[in-house]
Amino acid sequence: MKTAQVVVARARLYDNRIAEHQFLVKPDAVLYMTGESVRLTIRVWDDVAGHFTACYELCDSAKRRIRKLAEEQDASECLSPDPAHDVTGNGHYSHYDLANQLEMRGYTIRIDTDDTEHSYVEFEGRHVGDIYGDEAATVRTVQIDDDGGPTAEDMGR
Repeated sequence: MKTAQVVVARARLYDNRIAEHQFLVKPDAVLYMTGESVRLTIRVWDDVAGHFTACYELCDSAKRRIRKLAEEQDASECLSPDPAHDVTGNGHYSHYDLANQLEMRGYTIRIDTDDTEHSYVEFEGRHVGDIYGDEAATVRTVQIDDDGGPTAEDMGR
């Protein structure tokens, strides 16, 4: 697995009930100072904290299943990012909430300093979309032409 993956899976956590949760699975890493190899890190979305947190209650079989899901998802993803279809709640959530959803999926959000209701969405250093609006924000995907840049139609908007 090359990049962090957000995986939705059912697991037994917290109150000992099986429920659907979002997990952030990070790829294997080698610690710089010790050279020690670290297996995939799994974190769970915490609604109270508002970010992914360490999860110590997962059993080994659940960890294996979540890792396998993340590896399958990583293998099946293509590099044609579409932020307008990569989020839920387009037109129903705030600018900030949509930006958070996109960041969790690996996009980079860059704020437009001239317009407080606009942000640029980037993927691997390329401009691939925009977030417009404040309270009921929407995401629009920029069409990429053959040379990897925005199309002439997008440049005129």
